[in-house]
Amino acid sequence: YGNIEGFLKKNEIEYIPVKKLSIQSLREAIKTFKPDVIHVWGTETDMGLISSMVSIPVIVHLQGLLHPYLNALCPPGISERTLVLKDGLSPIQILKNLNGLHYWRYKADREIRIFKACKHYFGRTHWDKAISHLYAPEGSYHYCSEMLRKEFYASRAWSCPQNNVFQIISTISSPLYKGMDMVLKTAKILKDFGNHKICGVKSAIFGENWGLRSAIWGILGIFGDFAEWNRQK
Repeated sequence: YGNIEGFLKKNEIEYIPVKKLSIQSLREAIKTFKPDVIHVWGTETDMGLISSMVSIPVIVHLQGLLHPYLNALCPPGISERTLVLKDGLSPIQILKNLNGLHYWRYKADREIRIFKACKHYFGRTHWDKAISHLYAPEGSYHYCSEMLRKEFYASRAWSCPQNNVFQIISTISSPLYKGMDMVLKTAKILKDFGNHKICGVKSAIFGENWGLRSAIWGILGIFGDFAEWNRQK
C-alpha cells in the first residue's frame, strides 16, 4: 500500500496510528480525533461493532461477506470433513483445521451483529446492495465505486485465441470459498463442448496446496490436458 503515513502527512491529513487493531484502540483513536463520521472497512473484523458504542455516525464499506460465504464454504463434492482432514491424520493439524472452521462461524455470527448495529453502508455491486438490504433492512445503502489501476482500463479487449488453447490464470488465493471450483468447471465446459485445449499455471491457480488441488481435480474429473499440464510443471 506504500507509505500511507507519509502520503497523509504530505497532504496535511492527521494520522493517528494504532498499535493493535481492536475495539479498545479504535475507541482511544476516536476519543483523540473526535471524528464527525467513522468509516469502517469491511465486516470481517470486529471494528463495525463500534457503531453500537458511539453516538457518531458509522458507515461500513462492504468487502468480503462472511455469513453468505459460510453457506458456500465447501463447493459441491467437498465436505467439512474433507477440509478437516486435508492435511492428513496429524492431531495437531486436525485441531488446527477444526479451530479454523469454528473461527469462521464465530466471525460470521459477529458479522450479523455488525449488520444489526450499523445503519449505513457503502457498496459497489448488486451483491453488496442485496446483502445489506437482507441483513440490515432498516439501514441506508450508498453506492461507492472504486478506482482500479490503469491496466484495467487501458488493456486491449480479449479475443479468442486462434489456436483454441486457453491459458487460465487467476490471482485469487487457494481457499475454496474463493470460487476456484467455478473456474475449473468452466474449464471443463470449454474443453468438453468448445473444442478447446485448456492449460493452467500451477502456482497461479492453487499455489502449493497440493492436497486440496488433487481433491478438487478428482471430484470435478478435469484431469485431461489441464491437470496433466499442471502436474508436469
